[in-house]
Amino acid sequence: MTKLKSLGNLIIANISFILVLIAMIFFVLASFLVNLIVGYVVIGVLLVILAWILQPESGDK
Repeated sequence: MTKLKSLGNLIIANISFILVLIAMIFFVLASFLVNLIVGYVVIGVLLVILAWILQPESGDK
């Protein structure tokens, strides 16, 4: 039961990031339905944005 509780806490702690990922997935799927090339362009742009979001902050040290 504690593993299930810790999983629930992990999901609650990261719910905003999970929702952003789900939104990106649906946006890519919708763009692939429009056109194959548009889908590849959108997935490339979203991967760059995702890398920018996940990159650690680099401070002046």
